[in-house]
Amino acid sequence: MFDFGCSQSSWGWCPPARVKTIPLPGSILCVLCALCGWSTAVAAADLPPGSPAQTIATNFVGWSTNAPAVFALVRVPGPTAQLHPPAPRHLPPALLERVARTNAEAARTMQFRFEAIQRLRASQPAYITNKLFDHYLPNSLNNLVWTNLIAHTNGRSLEIWSVRSHPLGWPARPPIVVWNTNGLMWGMKGLTALSPCWEGEGSSGQVPITALTRRHGYTRGHVMGTEGFRADFAGRKVWFVTTNNVVIEATVARGVVRTHTGGGDYTLLLFQKDLPPGIEPIRVVAITNLFAKYVTRPGAP
Repeated sequence: MFDFGCSQSSWGWCPPARVKTIPLPGSILCVLCALCGWSTAVAAADLPPGSPAQTIATNFVGWSTNAPAVFALVRVPGPTAQLHPPAPRHLPPALLERVARTNAEAARTMQFRFEAIQRLRASQPAYITNKLFDHYLPNSLNNLVWTNLIAHTNGRSLEIWSVRSHPLGWPARPPIVVWNTNGLMWGMKGLTALSPCWEGEGSSGQVPITALTRRHGYTRGHVMGTEGFRADFAGRKVWFVTTNNVVIEATVARGVVRTHTGGGDYTLLLFQKDLPPGIEPIRVVAITNLFAKYVTRPGAP
């Protein structure tokens, strides 16, 4: 909506009592803003050395920040699709008539400028402004986390094992497993607690077992069958791997399943004997202790 119930202007004075609100399409309103000089411009800043924005310096228009993160504002061509509905070629007659009652020359000038802008828009592509992440402020926590992450992850792989396969005759024969020494997790405490496979898995890596103690394995509870103490897990084999790529086989004695309806979502497996020293279990932590140490920050970049 565009309301000419203004007081003094270059077009004259419009009595508020006589003014009617005239509905205008969004495209016309944008053009009117341009005609009236309602526009803003962002001055381009010098790009810091090594800035990703240097690669698009010709399109750089300014900076934006949310405190720790700094973004380069980049002008790029907008969509080439035609407007639906197409942009009007003339201002609404009711608008021109309203303006002409107080200033006929202003009405003619508005129409002339409107047509000129429409011709210019038709001959030139439209542009939009995108935000491109550039850097974090040096002393921010985000920057400390980011730089440490890069230092520990550049050139590393997400693969835990470089080889993990079932040979012919599995599960009578153990799996073939080799640690990926270039993986992100390699060298971390408790890495050998991760089991590459067991007899109860579906697809490879599904329902994985983790050594909770040297005598217990841990996995999910949902879709694991009837809740409660179970003897049907007995005899199933679970494999672990030492850091020297020695495959260790454990046999399940029994298990217990807890699901959401029972106040949890886990399965505990009891092994027939303790795992050897080459396998380092991972203990669990109460969720209250977890959030006390690693505080959540909703919306943090």
